[in-house]
Amino acid sequence: MDRIILSHNSALAALRALPPQTGRLTRVEEPLRLAEIRTSAKTLAAFHSEALGIGSPLHILSATSAARPRGAGVTSHRLGLYEIPAGLLWRLEPNVYVCGPELTFIQMAMQLGPVGRSVLGHELCGAYSQFARMISGFYDRPPLTTLADIRRVADLMGGVRGVGIARKALRWVREGSRSPMETVVSNMLFLPSSEGGYGFAAPTLNHRVTLDDAASAITGTSCCYVDMSWPELRLGIEYDSSAWHADAEKDRRRREALAHMDWSIYSIQLDDVRGFVSLDRMVGLFAERVPRARGWQPASTAEQDQLLRRLFTSTRCGLGLERMLFGAPVKHGSIGIHL
Repeated sequence: MDRIILSHNSALAALRALPPQTGRLTRVEEPLRLAEIRTSAKTLAAFHSEALGIGSPLHILSATSAARPRGAGVTSHRLGLYEIPAGLLWRLEPNVYVCGPELTFIQMAMQLGPVGRSVLGHELCGAYSQFARMISGFYDRPPLTTLADIRRVADLMGGVRGVGIARKALRWVREGSRSPMETVVSNMLFLPSSEGGYGFAAPTLNHRVTLDDAASAITGTSCCYVDMSWPELRLGIEYDSSAWHADAEKDRRRREALAHMDWSIYSIQLDDVRGFVSLDRMVGLFAERVPRARGWQPASTAEQDQLLRRLFTSTRCGLGLERMLFGAPVKHGSIGIHL
Protein backbone atom coordinates (compact mmCIF):
# COMPACT_ATOMS: atom_id res chain seq x y z
CA MET A 1 0.00 0.00 0.00
CA ASP A 2 1.31 3.42 -0.95
CA ARG A 3 0.52 5.48 2.14
CA ILE A 4 1.83 8.38 4.21
CA ILE A 5 1.69 8.10 8.00
CA LEU A 6 2.39 11.48 9.56
CA SER A 7 4.18 11.22 12.88
CA HIS A 8 5.98 13.28 15.55
CA ASN A 9 6.01 17.04 14.82
CA SER A 10 4.05 16.60 11.58
CA ALA A 11 1.28 14.63 13.29
CA LEU A 12 1.06 17.25 16.04
CA ALA A 13 0.77 20.02 13.44
CA ALA A 14 -2.01 18.11 11.66
CA LEU A 15 -3.91 17.59 14.93
CA ARG A 16 -3.66 21.33 15.59
CA ALA A 17 -4.57 22.34 12.04
CA LEU A 18 -7.69 20.17 11.83
CA PRO A 19 -10.04 20.77 14.79
CA PRO A 20 -12.43 17.89 15.59
CA GLN A 21 -15.29 20.25 14.69
CA THR A 22 -14.24 20.04 11.01
CA GLY A 23 -14.68 16.27 10.84
CA ARG A 24 -11.61 16.00 8.60
CA LEU A 25 -9.86 13.42 10.77
CA THR A 26 -11.56 10.07 11.38
CA ARG A 27 -10.22 7.34 13.65
CA VAL A 28 -8.95 4.21 11.89
CA GLU A 29 -10.77 1.34 13.58
CA GLU A 30 -8.67 -1.50 12.18
CA PRO A 31 -5.01 -2.42 12.79
CA LEU A 32 -2.43 -1.51 10.17
CA ARG A 33 0.55 -3.67 9.30
CA LEU A 34 3.55 -1.43 8.84
CA ALA A 35 5.30 -4.00 6.64
CA GLU A 36 2.62 -3.46 4.01
CA ILE A 37 3.16 0.31 3.90
CA ARG A 38 5.34 2.00 1.29
CA THR A 39 5.63 5.76 0.84
CA SER A 40 6.57 6.73 -2.70
CA ALA A 41 8.05 10.01 -3.83
CA LYS A 42 4.96 10.50 -6.00
CA THR A 43 2.60 10.25 -3.03
CA LEU A 44 4.76 12.62 -1.01
CA ALA A 45 4.79 15.15 -3.84
CA ALA A 46 1.00 15.01 -4.12
CA PHE A 47 0.51 15.76 -0.41
CA HIS A 48 0.47 19.53 0.16
CA SER A 49 1.56 19.64 3.78
CA GLU A 50 2.19 23.38 3.71
CA ALA A 51 -1.57 23.99 3.43
CA LEU A 52 -1.91 22.50 6.92
CA GLY A 53 0.92 24.54 8.35
CA ILE A 54 3.14 21.46 8.55
CA GLY A 55 6.73 22.57 8.29
CA SER A 56 9.73 20.83 6.80
CA PRO A 57 10.98 18.20 7.24
CA LEU A 58 7.90 16.02 6.98
CA HIS A 59 7.97 13.34 9.71
CA ILE A 60 6.55 9.98 8.67
CA LEU A 61 6.50 6.37 9.87
CA SER A 62 8.03 3.60 7.80
CA ALA A 63 8.39 -0.13 8.35
CA THR A 64 12.05 -0.77 7.52
CA SER A 65 15.15 1.13 6.54
CA ALA A 66 14.73 -0.11 3.01
CA ALA A 67 11.25 1.36 2.83
CA ARG A 68 12.31 4.79 4.01
CA PRO A 69 11.89 7.51 1.40
CA ARG A 70 14.96 9.62 0.85
CA GLY A 71 15.16 13.39 0.62
CA ALA A 72 16.06 16.51 2.52
CA GLY A 73 12.41 17.31 3.18
CA VAL A 74 11.48 13.99 4.81
CA THR A 75 12.46 12.40 8.13
CA SER A 76 11.46 8.75 8.54
CA HIS A 77 10.92 7.03 11.87
CA ARG A 78 10.52 3.39 12.86
CA LEU A 79 7.86 2.65 15.46
CA GLY A 80 9.25 -0.62 16.79
CA LEU A 81 5.96 -2.45 16.22
CA TYR A 82 5.03 -4.91 13.50
CA GLU A 83 1.45 -3.72 13.56
CA ILE A 84 -0.17 -0.46 14.68
CA PRO A 85 -3.17 -1.39 16.86
CA ALA A 86 -6.65 -0.26 15.89
CA GLY A 87 -7.58 3.25 16.96
CA LEU A 88 -4.07 4.71 17.14
CA LEU A 89 -4.19 6.32 13.69
CA TRP A 90 -6.56 8.88 12.21
CA ARG A 91 -7.33 9.12 8.50
CA LEU A 92 -6.90 12.48 6.77
CA GLU A 93 -7.14 11.36 3.15
CA PRO A 94 -7.54 7.90 1.58
CA ASN A 95 -3.77 7.54 1.44
CA VAL A 96 -2.73 9.83 4.32
CA TYR A 97 -2.86 8.76 7.97
CA VAL A 98 -2.00 10.78 11.06
CA CYS A 99 -0.73 9.37 14.34
CA GLY A 100 -3.44 9.99 16.91
CA PRO A 101 -2.96 12.15 20.01
CA GLU A 102 -1.94 9.25 22.26
CA LEU A 103 0.72 7.98 19.88
CA THR A 104 1.87 11.51 19.09
CA PHE A 105 2.35 12.28 22.79
CA ILE A 106 4.54 9.19 23.20
CA GLN A 107 6.57 10.11 20.12
CA MET A 108 7.05 13.73 21.21
CA ALA A 109 8.06 12.65 24.73
CA MET A 110 11.46 11.73 23.30
CA GLN A 111 11.96 15.17 21.78
CA LEU A 112 10.66 17.40 24.56
CA GLY A 113 11.96 18.11 28.04
CA PRO A 114 9.89 17.62 31.21
CA VAL A 115 8.22 21.03 30.91
CA GLY A 116 7.39 20.58 27.23
CA ARG A 117 5.89 17.15 27.88
CA SER A 118 3.62 18.49 30.59
CA VAL A 119 2.52 21.43 28.44
CA LEU A 120 1.73 19.16 25.50
CA GLY A 121 -0.19 16.76 27.75
CA HIS A 122 -2.24 19.64 29.14
CA GLU A 123 -3.09 20.72 25.58
CA LEU A 124 -4.02 17.27 24.23
CA CYS A 125 -6.10 16.46 27.34
CA GLY A 126 -7.53 19.98 27.48
CA ALA A 127 -10.27 21.88 25.67
CA TYR A 128 -8.02 24.12 23.59
CA SER A 129 -5.31 23.87 20.98
CA GLN A 130 -2.44 25.98 19.80
CA PHE A 131 -2.29 26.69 16.08
CA ALA A 132 -0.25 24.60 13.66
CA ARG A 133 1.62 27.67 12.52
CA MET A 134 3.97 29.30 14.99
CA ILE A 135 1.77 32.19 16.07
CA SER A 136 0.47 33.32 19.43
CA GLY A 137 -3.05 32.33 20.40
CA PHE A 138 -5.29 29.28 20.66
CA TYR A 139 -8.73 27.98 19.72
CA ASP A 140 -11.45 25.99 21.51
CA ARG A 141 -12.08 22.33 20.80
CA PRO A 142 -13.11 19.18 22.68
CA PRO A 143 -10.26 17.28 24.37
CA LEU A 144 -8.41 15.03 21.92
CA THR A 145 -7.62 12.37 24.49
CA THR A 146 -7.46 11.55 28.21
CA LEU A 147 -4.75 10.49 30.62
CA ALA A 148 -6.37 7.06 30.81
CA ASP A 149 -6.27 6.66 27.01
CA ILE A 150 -2.61 7.68 26.80
CA ARG A 151 -1.75 5.17 29.54
CA ARG A 152 -3.76 2.50 27.73
CA VAL A 153 -1.86 3.11 24.50
CA ALA A 154 1.45 3.12 26.38
CA ASP A 155 0.53 -0.33 27.74
CA LEU A 156 -0.27 -1.54 24.21
CA MET A 157 3.13 -0.37 22.97
CA GLY A 158 5.08 -2.15 25.69
CA GLY A 159 8.80 -1.44 25.46
CA VAL A 160 8.69 0.84 22.43
CA ARG A 161 11.15 3.71 22.68
CA GLY A 162 9.67 6.72 24.46
CA VAL A 163 6.91 4.85 26.31
CA GLY A 164 8.67 4.94 29.69
CA ILE A 165 9.37 8.66 29.43
CA ALA A 166 5.78 9.34 28.39
CA ARG A 167 4.40 7.37 31.34
CA LYS A 168 6.51 9.36 33.81
CA ALA A 169 5.52 12.65 32.17
CA LEU A 170 1.81 11.95 32.68
CA ARG A 171 2.27 12.35 36.42
CA TRP A 172 2.44 16.13 35.96
CA VAL A 173 -0.37 16.47 33.39
CA ARG A 174 -3.78 17.73 34.52
CA GLU A 175 -6.91 17.28 32.44
CA GLY A 176 -9.42 20.05 31.79
CA SER A 177 -7.29 23.06 30.84
CA ARG A 178 -9.17 25.54 28.65
CA SER A 179 -6.33 27.87 27.70
CA PRO A 180 -2.54 28.20 27.54
CA MET A 181 -2.70 30.53 30.56
CA GLU A 182 -4.39 27.85 32.66
CA THR A 183 -1.68 25.44 31.52
CA VAL A 184 1.04 27.90 32.55
CA VAL A 185 -0.41 28.45 36.02
CA SER A 186 -1.17 24.74 36.53
CA ASN A 187 2.43 23.84 35.75
CA MET A 188 3.88 26.60 37.91
CA LEU A 189 1.85 25.43 40.89
CA PHE A 190 2.09 21.65 40.41
CA LEU A 191 5.53 20.92 38.95
CA PRO A 192 8.12 19.94 41.57
CA SER A 193 10.74 22.33 42.87
CA SER A 194 13.37 20.35 40.94
CA GLU A 195 11.81 21.86 37.80
CA GLY A 196 11.26 25.29 39.38
CA GLY A 197 7.62 24.75 40.35
CA TYR A 198 5.89 25.40 43.65
CA GLY A 199 5.31 21.69 44.27
CA PHE A 200 1.73 22.05 45.50
CA ALA A 201 -0.72 19.17 45.64
CA ALA A 202 -2.31 18.46 42.28
CA PRO A 203 -4.94 21.07 41.35
CA THR A 204 -8.20 20.24 39.60
CA LEU A 205 -8.86 22.25 36.45
CA ASN A 206 -12.37 23.59 35.78
CA HIS A 207 -13.94 21.77 38.71
CA ARG A 208 -17.75 21.60 38.72
CA VAL A 209 -19.33 22.96 41.90
CA THR A 210 -22.93 21.94 42.53
CA LEU A 211 -24.73 24.89 44.15
CA ASP A 212 -27.21 24.66 46.98
CA ASP A 213 -30.60 26.38 46.71
CA ALA A 214 -29.40 29.72 48.11
CA ALA A 215 -26.31 29.85 45.89
CA SER A 216 -28.35 28.73 42.88
CA ALA A 217 -30.77 31.59 43.50
CA ILE A 218 -27.88 34.04 43.33
CA THR A 219 -26.55 32.79 39.98
CA GLY A 220 -29.69 31.39 38.41
CA THR A 221 -27.81 28.17 37.65
CA SER A 222 -27.46 24.81 39.37
CA CYS A 223 -23.68 24.71 39.15
CA CYS A 224 -20.58 26.68 38.25
CA TYR A 225 -16.96 25.92 37.41
CA VAL A 226 -13.73 27.03 39.08
CA ASP A 227 -10.77 27.48 36.75
CA MET A 228 -8.23 25.87 39.07
CA SER A 229 -8.92 24.51 42.52
CA TRP A 230 -8.31 22.16 45.41
CA PRO A 231 -11.94 21.09 45.97
CA GLU A 232 -11.25 19.40 49.30
CA LEU A 233 -9.97 22.76 50.59
CA ARG A 234 -12.70 24.78 48.87
CA LEU A 235 -9.94 26.99 47.51
CA GLY A 236 -9.82 28.13 43.92
CA ILE A 237 -8.01 30.38 41.46
CA GLU A 238 -9.84 32.26 38.74
CA TYR A 239 -8.05 33.53 35.68
CA ASP A 240 -9.75 36.84 34.84
CA SER A 241 -9.74 37.15 31.07
CA SER A 242 -12.14 38.68 28.59
CA ALA A 243 -12.61 35.27 26.98
CA TRP A 244 -14.18 33.62 30.04
CA HIS A 245 -15.22 36.48 32.33
CA ALA A 246 -16.62 39.14 30.05
CA ASP A 247 -19.86 39.68 32.00
CA ALA A 248 -18.82 41.49 35.20
CA GLU A 249 -22.26 41.28 36.84
CA LYS A 250 -22.61 37.57 36.13
CA ASP A 251 -19.11 37.00 37.43
CA ARG A 252 -19.89 38.96 40.62
CA ARG A 253 -22.97 36.82 41.32
CA ARG A 254 -20.94 33.71 40.68
CA ARG A 255 -18.28 34.77 43.18
CA GLU A 256 -20.99 35.55 45.76
CA ALA A 257 -22.48 32.10 45.27
CA LEU A 258 -19.11 30.43 45.74
CA ALA A 259 -18.46 32.51 48.86
CA HIS A 260 -21.82 31.34 50.22
CA MET A 261 -20.61 27.77 49.59
CA ASP A 262 -17.53 28.57 51.75
CA TRP A 263 -15.16 28.75 48.78
CA SER A 264 -12.13 31.07 48.87
CA ILE A 265 -11.43 32.40 45.37
CA TYR A 266 -8.22 34.17 44.35
CA SER A 267 -8.13 36.14 41.09
CA ILE A 268 -5.19 36.18 38.72
CA GLN A 269 -4.71 38.29 35.60
CA LEU A 270 -2.28 38.06 32.70
CA ASP A 271 -0.14 40.86 34.08
CA ASP A 272 0.16 38.93 37.37
CA VAL A 273 1.82 36.06 35.53
CA ARG A 274 4.07 37.99 33.18
CA GLY A 275 6.77 38.20 35.83
CA PHE A 276 7.69 35.87 38.64
CA VAL A 277 7.62 38.59 41.33
CA SER A 278 3.94 39.41 40.76
CA LEU A 279 3.01 35.73 40.46
CA ASP A 280 4.83 34.88 43.68
CA ARG A 281 3.01 37.70 45.46
CA MET A 282 -0.35 36.23 44.42
CA VAL A 283 0.65 32.67 45.33
CA GLY A 284 1.73 33.90 48.75
CA LEU A 285 -1.89 34.69 49.56
CA PHE A 286 -2.82 31.00 49.76
CA ALA A 287 0.52 29.12 49.91
CA GLU A 288 0.11 28.14 53.56
CA ARG A 289 -3.25 26.50 52.90
CA VAL A 290 -2.21 24.06 50.17
CA PRO A 291 -0.18 20.96 51.06
CA ARG A 292 3.06 20.07 49.34
CA ALA A 293 4.97 16.83 48.87
CA ARG A 294 6.76 15.42 51.92
CA GLY A 295 10.34 16.66 52.07
CA TRP A 296 9.58 19.58 49.75
CA GLN A 297 12.29 22.19 49.44
CA PRO A 298 11.63 25.51 47.71
CA ALA A 299 13.22 26.24 44.36
CA SER A 300 15.30 29.35 44.02
CA THR A 301 13.78 32.51 42.62
CA ALA A 302 16.00 32.17 39.55
CA GLU A 303 14.78 28.59 38.94
CA GLN A 304 11.14 29.59 39.29
CA ASP A 305 11.56 32.59 37.02
CA GLN A 306 13.27 30.37 34.43
CA LEU A 307 10.39 27.87 34.56
CA LEU A 308 7.86 30.65 34.02
CA ARG A 309 9.76 31.84 30.96
CA ARG A 310 9.94 28.30 29.58
CA LEU A 311 6.21 27.86 30.06
CA PHE A 312 5.43 31.08 28.24
CA THR A 313 7.68 30.04 25.39
CA SER A 314 6.26 26.52 25.06
CA THR A 315 2.62 27.69 25.18
CA ARG A 316 3.22 30.84 23.09
CA CYS A 317 1.17 32.41 25.86
CA GLY A 318 1.51 36.04 26.73
CA LEU A 319 3.19 36.96 23.45
CA GLY A 320 0.04 38.74 22.38
CA LEU A 321 -0.41 41.03 19.42
CA GLU A 322 1.31 43.83 21.30
CA ARG A 323 4.69 42.12 21.19
CA MET A 324 4.17 41.18 17.55
CA LEU A 325 3.16 44.66 16.41
CA PHE A 326 5.26 47.04 18.50
CA GLY A 327 8.97 47.51 19.00
CA ALA A 328 8.71 48.24 22.73
CA PRO A 329 6.90 46.53 25.65
CA VAL A 330 3.21 47.44 25.77
CA LYS A 331 0.96 46.54 28.70
CA HIS A 332 -1.72 44.08 27.65
CA GLY A 333 -4.96 45.89 26.80
CA SER A 334 -3.50 49.38 27.07
CA ILE A 335 -3.81 50.04 23.31
CA GLY A 336 -6.90 49.26 21.30
CA ILE A 337 -6.12 46.83 18.45
CA HIS A 338 -8.65 46.11 15.72
CA LEU A 339 -8.31 43.39 13.11
